[in-house]
Amino acid sequence: FDIELTVVIPANQRECFHQTMDAGRTVEVEYEVIAGGDIDINYWFYSPSNRVLQSDFKKRDGHQTLKLEETGEYRFCFDNSFSRFSQKQVYF
Repeated sequence: FDIELTVVIPANQRECFHQTMDAGRTVEVEYEVIAGGDIDINYWFYSPSNRVLQSDFKKRDGHQTLKLEETGEYRFCFDNSFSRFSQKQVYF
């Protein structure tokens, strides 16, 4: 399946999104900061056992592909907590 969203991450905030997925599948996540501040964001992708699988720090965009090893609820987060005043608009 394919999902595309555009979200606003307020200054000093972190927003997470959850998706239940099966082991053995491949997931691809692409994101781009399209507006706000220095146009950068932190990103984390967590396994159902809360292990960090991938991360980026203060990036404008990113693209990750990963074969899943666990069945369960995966979580990916955009973190704008380093920005004191600027919200960020993120397309993913």
